[in-house]
Amino acid sequence: MSENNQLAHVPVGDKGVQFDSMDGMIRFAGAVVKAGLAPKGLDRPEQVFIALQMGMEIGMSPMQSLQNIAVINGRPSIYGDAALALAMGTGLVEDFQEKIEHEGDDRVAYCFVKRAGVATPIVSTFSVADAKTAGLWGKGGPWKQYPDRMLQMRARGFALRNSFPDALQGLVTVEEAQDYATSPRAAEATPVEAPKIDLNKVKTRGGVDIPAPEPETKPKRKKKIKPQVLKKKAKKADPEPVVSDEAEAVAWASEPVTFDEKTDGPLDVEDASDLFDN
Repeated sequence: MSENNQLAHVPVGDKGVQFDSMDGMIRFAGAVVKAGLAPKGLDRPEQVFIALQMGMEIGMSPMQSLQNIAVINGRPSIYGDAALALAMGTGLVEDFQEKIEHEGDDRVAYCFVKRAGVATPIVSTFSVADAKTAGLWGKGGPWKQYPDRMLQMRARGFALRNSFPDALQGLVTVEEAQDYATSPRAAEATPVEAPKIDLNKVKTRGGVDIPAPEPETKPKRKKKIKPQVLKKKAKKADPEPVVSDEAEAVAWASEPVTFDEKTDGPLDVEDASDLFDN
């Protein structure tokens, strides 16, 4: 066998195989699947590999990981009994109690956990009313076959996660994870047509496009009509006694020329020419 085809050495100890490389874990995962020993939900070597990795992070041996870690909806989870074993294994559980009180639809599961060094114990509950609110009560499967057990596991999972987050490292119980929706409902969105923007009327200021202000228009100044034009218009509208051009020009020229910049606007060349045409 060539050097490139040689299999990596996988050491074996008193608790079975001991992984010291990723190659060894992948080979072990493939062997589990081929042997038909992979639990439900761990049907591919990649899923077995993830379960092994998660189990190693919380201190489980390979076979313990396979029996107690489940990948549900793409998320590793741990069975309730294994979660309790991890908490007990820390040596910090001073007191642990579980019970179910009342009967029928009034049943309530209680879990009491007292951790060493923590003054306040953790008490979690899960009732039939809670299960109904979550749409679990009467659901086919474990909730219909073992309702008390499911109530117990929910209360236990909450209590252990609150009191021993370091031991569970964020793992939820399998009994809880298997009740999650497998595929979230996609929100229906109504397509919105983007408004049409005239780029010629938009300026960018500070990274935000805002409409450019309309250019200010200067009010047009009324021009002084020359006497010749007035005379022609007057003849067309209502003929009046003819006044000599000389007399009318003298009268027009005698009128004072006034100019107010506030009302008439700035004086330009064209306006100036109108003032001095005569």
